[in-house]
Amino acid sequence: MSSSTLTVQQESMLLLNKVAADGVAYNMVAAVTLRPALPHDRWAAALRTMLRRHDVLRSTFHLDGDGARRLVSDDITVPLDRIEGAALSAAELRRVAQDFVHRRFDLAVESPLRALLVERGPDEAVLVLAVHHVAMDFHSLGILLEELITRAVTPETPLPEATRTFAEYAQRAREWTATEAAAADRDYWTSLLRDVDPVLALPTDLVRPPSYRHVGDTVTFEFGDDLVRELTARCRDLGVTPFSFLLTTFSILLFRYSGQRQFVVGTPFSTRSRRESDVVGPFVNTIPVRVEVSEEHTVATLAQDLARQVAAAAEHARYPFPDIIADLGIGRDPSRTPLVQTLLTFLASGRTATILNAFTAGGGSARVGDHEFEVLDLRQQEGQVEIGLELYWSAGAVRGRLKFNDDLYSRAMADQLVAHYVTCTTAAVRDPATRAAGISLVSEDERARLLSLAMGG
Repeated sequence: MSSSTLTVQQESMLLLNKVAADGVAYNMVAAVTLRPALPHDRWAAALRTMLRRHDVLRSTFHLDGDGARRLVSDDITVPLDRIEGAALSAAELRRVAQDFVHRRFDLAVESPLRALLVERGPDEAVLVLAVHHVAMDFHSLGILLEELITRAVTPETPLPEATRTFAEYAQRAREWTATEAAAADRDYWTSLLRDVDPVLALPTDLVRPPSYRHVGDTVTFEFGDDLVRELTARCRDLGVTPFSFLLTTFSILLFRYSGQRQFVVGTPFSTRSRRESDVVGPFVNTIPVRVEVSEEHTVATLAQDLARQVAAAAEHARYPFPDIIADLGIGRDPSRTPLVQTLLTFLASGRTATILNAFTAGGGSARVGDHEFEVLDLRQQEGQVEIGLELYWSAGAVRGRLKFNDDLYSRAMADQLVAHYVTCTTAAVRDPATRAAGISLVSEDERARLLSLAMGG
């Protein structure tokens, strides 16, 4: 058995998992439907290969009197659970898969990975993976899924040797926190955020409980094809990325709901280098974006301001988010998450029909040999923050998920937030010279309905 240090971010997630009885908010999910099916033993053998290949899957995670650490053992196994599912309806299958991934991990005694095979006859099977975020990021889960499928379908195909390990990265990250570069990053973040309000007081339609629970639900949506084309062109005209523009419209939405002109939105940022492109582990850090909406801001100028800030923040993205909170001296409020109550995640996939791209797009299919794989989209990672917006950009399409804490918001309010976000984005794309503070959240259909009601219609 060997021991490895944890990153600051891993230590923070481990603490959350330890204190949260409802600790499934950091369970990541990958599920695919395979046609035709492969036998259980092929999948089980491929899974054993993954455990040998990636030591983070043979690890337990500990936070106790001896500190925070990861213990790697060759004795840890991950059984491939199996269910006979030929008689299950599509809704029943989804419920079985969802229940499987929504089980809490006891990270001190078990692997951070679980696997399930739902056998539906010779023509179809469903593979479901659940992994705790302390062991992986989104890109890593895609790597694991692609390698697992490749090995199961073509066991004779050799997988490339990984040249680096996450243990090496974690050790370097810990050592880096004592350097002058880390001190400069600390100065950047404290200067940027010193006087910002750490609470974004969004209105809720449910009573806020005294203690924050990591629970939630999800609303899914898509942008229309015309909006995506117009958005792409508008970003090119303004010289900003789609991420910066969509962050802008999300910020306008939050401003309009809260009335606050100054607040923080979090966004995940990858700390993975090209040399670690094939390494499995949580190469991710939350960076806080300071939003200020002035009376003078148009959509265009706010987007350009936020784009500049994001570019600057990227230069300091290695500095651990938990340390930013500590450096700012933000007091603990048990009813809220500290500093970041809203999160924007933006993922873009390539155009090739690989398993990794289909997974990154949040849907779609790919072929490996004679087998077709279709991504099964399951709810996951709900309740990390009060409102989390995830946007998936793929081949000229934008799919979205609004994850909301359902202790605080009803589904009706979440649906309203989504409708207003789409309306806000549409209006911003079509007239970026509009004052950001005055942009309408009311769609043309809703406006016509309200006018009809006002006129007694």
